[in-house]
Amino acid sequence: MAVMTEVLMIAALAGTAMLLARFLLGYLHFRKLEMAIPGPPSLPLLGNALDFMRATPDTIMQTLLELTKGCRKMSRLSIFSHMIIAIQDPSEIKEVMRRHEFGNKAFFLYRLLEATAKKGLVQLSGAEWKAHRKWLAPGFNQNVLDRLVTIFCEEANGFVDRVVTDKEVDVLDNLRKALMRDFLRTSMTAEGSQFDDDLMEAVEAIKVFMYSVNARAFNPLLWPDQIFALTSLGRKSSRMMGRFDLMVKRLLAEKRKQLGNKESNHDFERARKTLVDIMLETPDVDDGKHMTEQDIVDEFKTFMVANVETSMFVLSMALKVLSLMPDVQQLAYSEAVSVLGDRDVTCVDLSKLCHWQTVSLVDSVTVSLAACVTVSLHWQRLCDCVTGRDCVTVSLVDCMTVSLADCVIVSLADSVTVSLADCITGRLLCDCVTGRLCDCVTGRMCDYVSVRLRDCVTG
Repeated sequence: MAVMTEVLMIAALAGTAMLLARFLLGYLHFRKLEMAIPGPPSLPLLGNALDFMRATPDTIMQTLLELTKGCRKMSRLSIFSHMIIAIQDPSEIKEVMRRHEFGNKAFFLYRLLEATAKKGLVQLSGAEWKAHRKWLAPGFNQNVLDRLVTIFCEEANGFVDRVVTDKEVDVLDNLRKALMRDFLRTSMTAEGSQFDDDLMEAVEAIKVFMYSVNARAFNPLLWPDQIFALTSLGRKSSRMMGRFDLMVKRLLAEKRKQLGNKESNHDFERARKTLVDIMLETPDVDDGKHMTEQDIVDEFKTFMVANVETSMFVLSMALKVLSLMPDVQQLAYSEAVSVLGDRDVTCVDLSKLCHWQTVSLVDSVTVSLAACVTVSLHWQRLCDCVTGRDCVTVSLVDCMTVSLADCVIVSLADSVTVSLADCITGRLLCDCVTGRLCDCVTGRMCDYVSVRLRDCVTG
């Protein structure tokens, strides 16, 4: 018996030693890779974890900028064994995008998004991503967007009507409401007012969810789901996302009724279908894969969240940058008046608005670097929320720091307030906004932003 006990003890010690040796060898390899990339000093094992201990969702971007010291070259940070790599040079981004081995998304970041949808296109990678992308591909069509321009214009006008003039205002909630109405009106094929009760509840749920992701990203204590669920933020997020799920299922049930009503739906039959139409009417992919009800719910939630948060982020940043640059404001405004006059925009006008550069890449560009870093760059068509006309995204590559992190979605927009005084009377954000754009704005913007990002950076 004693011999058997000794043998078991020796085996246990040997196994522990082997596991420890394997861990150390793996960490030494990680540390070698980490030190090969320029970045701030980091501690063994901990990395830069101590630097983020006091960071909050409202201060995390400032913390990142202080650690990287505004460096525009490739740099790195680390938290334990998770490395964060920031790349901003267009040639480096191009190199990452063209490499197939960087195609899979980092598990760490996207695991935090699973609280809202586990099977959405944003979270998936590999074969599952390809199957979902193939399923939804017919909805990624310029013709679908072109026939929705009228709705975009109406909601942009609604945004302007809700703005209080002659004082500084926070545009975020107003933008969220306009974008949520855009999504519901275009996806549900109905007047947005009938969903107003659901609308603001969904907006609030998305705000809380995104805030919780930011709160967890750089706080290792909140990484485990079980621990986060015990916090007040975790309980609030779980409660609101539960109501959000019920709302989504109710909206999908309403959409199914619309699709089942052939008499009132004959115009739809002749039009190109939206993503929601495709999800509900064609749950089977050509290769035989069947999309379940949960797949449909997850994709609906994914596109709803992406539509609101991504568009709000780009719009608020564009408004902020314009508010800091009166000369660019005047160029953009003069061009809008010259091309559009007093009428609403049409699809034909978009190619004529050089200073409101047309970028309409509906699908997000997702890149991962060495399984350590993933970024989602969303370029979406914007509505001109000041003049009530449709305009197009301004590329901010030369105007803001893009941090490609595997463990955070930083919402810079949460601290952006824009002065919209006199905007309705014909001046385009002529009042500059006080405050800094989290040190992300370099003070430069191309008068004409070409589709090629390199052209914007080089001026």
